[in-house]
Amino acid sequence: MRVLVTILVVLLINISTNAVYADNELAIGKSAKATGVIDIPIVPPGDFNFKTRVEIFAMRKSEIMKHANLLKGAYAPSNDVFGQVVDRRPWWGTLGEAYYGSGQNSIKGQAVQSRYVLNPFLLAAIRATPGLPREKITEADLARKSYPTSFPVTGLRWWPKEGKAEVTYQISSLQSQMCSLFGYSNYGINGNLGLELVNARDFGLRYVYIPPTWAYNMKIGSPMRGPVKIPQYIHCGGSCGYPGGCNNMSPATAVLDDITFAKLPAHVILMMWKNAPTTGSEPADMTFTINYR
Repeated sequence: MRVLVTILVVLLINISTNAVYADNELAIGKSAKATGVIDIPIVPPGDFNFKTRVEIFAMRKSEIMKHANLLKGAYAPSNDVFGQVVDRRPWWGTLGEAYYGSGQNSIKGQAVQSRYVLNPFLLAAIRATPGLPREKITEADLARKSYPTSFPVTGLRWWPKEGKAEVTYQISSLQSQMCSLFGYSNYGINGNLGLELVNARDFGLRYVYIPPTWAYNMKIGSPMRGPVKIPQYIHCGGSCGYPGGCNNMSPATAVLDDITFAKLPAHVILMMWKNAPTTGSEPADMTFTINYR
């Protein structure tokens, strides 16, 4: 009898925990509610440290409801993407990634993931954070002055009837700003920029493919051989080095991480599907273009 009661309690907990989640689906293509072009303003990063899941999800839903006609039905955070977010924990911060690195100060700055959580219709985005030169900036400088800790992003534009959208990263603008701030004659972007697709997955687009001919002036270290299932999700992990861990995106995935531009201008176009293509020739449910300028 005790075993039966325990099983029922576990089931009830699971039901109540998962009840807030649902399958989300975009209103695109034949199911589009909106026609023409929709321009979506980019929301700046925010502070998520020690906030509750309810607070953070409410912020996200508020942005989604500004363009509710892009969804077929109601919205709830996907359990696959957001189910492992932990209440009242810190998040990897923009200053943490740009300047401090792993450790006690990794949570400083705005939440890195707020770039995507607060911009839900940014289906694909640069994952990396531009680094700040420690030899030119002191902690006192950080306290009294603002420095760029995200790649400038503009022009998020949707065509729901056509099932396509695009966004532009102003790489040249960041390079000019860094040269002006720190006296560089030239500022290069080192390392891979990567792609973050948590928003696509949250909206039910679970599979992605980048055709080789759809990457212009790009360097792709691990080319996709065909559509792949998007594995990215947000959880509380230990990479930040802060006691008890921080909420952040995981896991490392070569086909999404080993991507950057070779020279400017550049672009990459991603094909996305709700269900896994079976023949390899199915048209995408959605295409998303990232421009690097």
